[in-house]
Amino acid sequence: MPHEGKLLISTDDGSWKTKRIKNTPRVTIQKCGALGKVKGEPVEAIARNLPKSETKRVFDMVTRRYWWHAWWWIPQAIIRGGVEKVHAAIEVEPLPGG
Repeated sequence: MPHEGKLLISTDDGSWKTKRIKNTPRVTIQKCGALGKVKGEPVEAIARNLPKSETKRVFDMVTRRYWWHAWWWIPQAIIRGGVEKVHAAIEVEPLPGG
């Protein structure tokens, strides 16, 4: 979700995204619709895995913005052991001039 000029992402801890960012933080992002239809130009950016202390904050922000999906991901996170245990947060910032 967009926040202060950056993109915040909540994902599974240990996902391919988090592993890849540890190795190569440079990413390309592109605005799209809910079904993946492209709505903008690609943008070069730098991604970083946020500390575990930020996971719940990002999860809550994403939940507030996309509340209509919360019926699925909140119980799923609780059943799997809690947000902090099974999720991770990623911050993506466009490169200057990107």
